[in-house]
Parts: sequence; C-alpha cells; structure tokens
Amino acid sequence: MIACLTGQPCRPPARDGGRRTGGALRAIALLILAGASLESARAAPAFPLQNGEQLVYRVSWAIVRGAGEIKIEAHPDADTPNSLVVTTTTATRGFARWLMRFEAKAASVYDLTTGSLVSLSESSDTRGKLKSHAVAFDYADRLASYRALDSTEPSLLAMPSGDPSDLIMALLKTRTWDLKPGESRDSLVLFDDDFYELTIHATGYEE
Repeated sequence: MIACLTGQPCRPPARDGGRRTGGALRAIALLILAGASLESARAAPAFPLQNGEQLVYRVSWAIVRGAGEIKIEAHPDADTPNSLVVTTTTATRGFARWLMRFEAKAASVYDLTTGSLVSLSESSDTRGKLKSHAVAFDYADRLASYRALDSTEPSLLAMPSGDPSDLIMALLKTRTWDLKPGESRDSLVLFDDDFYELTIHATGYEE
C-alpha cells in the first residue's frame, strides 16, 4: 500500500505557561523520512509490534542513498506488567552523516491492555547539540507532563481527543489497518512538545 500524510499542529495552550517550540517543519521532515520506508500493509496482530520484534529501515534523501537508518525494537518493561517498550534509534549514515551528524533515541512505553501510550523519553545529538525530554500521560485529566533536560518543573500540555502515539508508531499502525485506495484515517502524534493531528491517506497499491 502506498500512503501519504497530511497534518497540522494542534497547539493547545500550555496549562502553566510552558514553552512552545513550533516544531512543525521538523515534524513534517521526520514523517517524510520515516514514511518513505514503510513496508506494504499485511495481516498483523492488533498492536503493530510484538515482543522481541526488530525492524530496520534504511532511508535515502533526494539523491543521497543510504542517508540514514532507523532501528525499532520491542521488549517488555520489567517494572510494569502487561506493557511493551518500543525503542527507536535514528542516525544519519555515510555522506549524509558528514553533512549533518545526527543521532536520536526514543523509548515509548505502551499499555498492552488498552494500547495507550503511557510515557516516552527522547534524546538527540545534532552536531554536538544535545536535547532530551520525557513525557508522562494522564488520560483521566487529559494532560501530558513534559519535562525537558534543562527544566526544573514540567510543562502541562492539554491533550486533544484521541490516543496519542510517537511518530514511528503512528506510521507502523498502518500494518494493522485495512485501508483501500482513496480511504484515510486520522492519528494523533506527539512530537517534542507539540501534538499533531495527522491524516494518513491510502493512494494506491505497490506494484
């Protein structure tokens, strides 16, 4: 299945005056990078990843082949029963790494009973510039507690309706969907401290 993505930031006001980064362009760029390497839809369990599963995607950018690599792994959370930790490691490779050294790692904890994202942590190194943050989700109050590496107090983000996921999982969920060409489905994604409402469109079948 060939798919394309459309979306825009929800940008709800922060409850405590927390910062907003305006990461729309960065989110779109990362979505294109990850989306370009999606595999064809196929029959799969309700949750798109299973314990012990590993996926490796090699991506190209324009005329630069092998520009980056995305590794995805799933394993149980030793501290929380009925949960799955999905780790994603992204890095530039080859000539692209010479142009821009980039490495990032994310860990998302999902409740297998509900399929909901419980917490996530992300860290990145872009040309020596380090960034890191962690988020915990409160579904009862519809709030996400966001704490950056350099902050002493968390920012409270209002959660739009729907179940949020990280960027990679939003794309991998298409493994469990049976979309036909012309059909679409919405997905709520958190990127850094911005929520995005994405629409994934099925445009045709791979030949």
